[in-house]
Amino acid sequence: MNERRRSIDQRMESDVLVIGAGAAGIRATLAAADAGAEVILACKGPFLRYGSTFGKTSSSWGIQAAWDSGAPGDTVEDHYGESFEAGLGEANPALVEILASYAPERLRDLMKWGVRFRRESDGGFVRVRACFGNYARAFVLVSSDQYRKCMLEQIRRRPIRTLDDFQAVGLEVSEGMCVGARGLRASVSPWRIRAGSTVLACGGGASAFRMTMAHPSLVGSAYALAYDAGVEVVHMEFIQFVLGTVWPHRGSFFPLYRLDRLIPVRNKTRDNVWDKCGLTDDLLDEAIRLRPSHIPFSCRDVSGMIDVALALELLEGGGLDRGGLETSLEGYRCGIEHFAHAFNGGVRIDERAETSLPGLFAAGEAAGGIHGADRLGGNMMAATQVFGAIAGVEAARRAITLKGTLPSSPVRSGKIQARQGGKTRLEWFSFELDDCAAAIGVVREPREMARTLERIAELLDELETEFQLEKVDAETYYFLTQRARTIERVATFGLKRSASLGSHFRLDDPPKNWSAAWQGTAIESEAWAGSRDESPG
Repeated sequence: MNERRRSIDQRMESDVLVIGAGAAGIRATLAAADAGAEVILACKGPFLRYGSTFGKTSSSWGIQAAWDSGAPGDTVEDHYGESFEAGLGEANPALVEILASYAPERLRDLMKWGVRFRRESDGGFVRVRACFGNYARAFVLVSSDQYRKCMLEQIRRRPIRTLDDFQAVGLEVSEGMCVGARGLRASVSPWRIRAGSTVLACGGGASAFRMTMAHPSLVGSAYALAYDAGVEVVHMEFIQFVLGTVWPHRGSFFPLYRLDRLIPVRNKTRDNVWDKCGLTDDLLDEAIRLRPSHIPFSCRDVSGMIDVALALELLEGGGLDRGGLETSLEGYRCGIEHFAHAFNGGVRIDERAETSLPGLFAAGEAAGGIHGADRLGGNMMAATQVFGAIAGVEAARRAITLKGTLPSSPVRSGKIQARQGGKTRLEWFSFELDDCAAAIGVVREPREMARTLERIAELLDELETEFQLEKVDAETYYFLTQRARTIERVATFGLKRSASLGSHFRLDDPPKNWSAAWQGTAIESEAWAGSRDESPG
């Protein structure tokens, strides 16, 4: 490497390092500080204005918590039952129990700190039924701006150091434990942060996909950091995909109650997808009736046939030049397509929010094992508060206990190189990764996922070569590498789970409750014909 381009490492040290300043990271930081630890809160973008918590689709999020109001379903036991059922048996029961048990207390914390939730005209709280749920239990935030102001006030009341514009690129590991992280600041300046405990709270990976409602930075950095350090991840195949508008307004949720068999959905040749999908009118009507009960796609019921039919039409090249499939919405035409929304899986945690690497904790969308195949609406925000607080307390306890005894010579996972390079190849690599991610969307087929894994390996090799030749700058290199690792993890998990379940749909093994309706219909893909007869070796 050109010596004049080598930057001197900047170094910081703390008891606890929290990576990510969304809802989970903030809660972990406050808990760690209140437990007596020195804390650094590092985030990739502008402080408290970055990520899903403060995104345009999260301006008024919901949070699940039992309140014992006497209303049906408003108990901890009910919350636990609905959460576990939504996950279709895949969630860790111990984590679900913790979530349901502690959500009320964590909600009271938010209220104590001044965070406001919507109220009825009589002064009672607005409670809503969420996706995959049967009871009106979720509370609704007044606004993310008001939440931001309250959290900023709480952070300022504590001796917390903040570090924005920090792109984490690797974990520091020594003697079998995590002792901090390293990253880039201002795109090129290398930083190393030494800490007795580290909390991954840097969000999910929905922006690993071409079509997403998430912040562009959320490509699964937590999952990639975990992979590089040999940390276990879980349920990476379970991702929420939602129908949204491509035009005239990009990235808005499509109101599912507007679906109607009598309102055509047309491809680029003006064919009506409803006519092509091969379902009887009665079955199509039933699928349309059920579809609004949960915004994310799921193959748990026949409503998922709608999503599969639309997704296959796009995979087979039926999309319009301007994007998506055309339908009508309240008097105007619009294009619709699936958008990646959120991950249900992530870095595996235990009841203490600790990962398989001692000293490394995780919370929020970075963490996995809590939700399962589908996720009860409002549980992600509940999880940010419950497991964020647990991660902060446990991280502080560990760091204070180990203070002054951390290994002095970390063995670093991966590398840190702050090279200037150029960005001329960013667009090409991004397009290639778009193609790879297409194989792990709503519809998945084993041969396509196997090909994706092969192509990802090739792209990572090419990217490494270009980085060494200084054709790609450091920020771009790490961003694309983390995106590729996320796609790779999803494809790997998708191949291992051969049966369709919840948000994971395998074309070669559709749900059993679809079998009678599925056989002989035109939903069979022309582009991926033969997938049932041939699997990768």
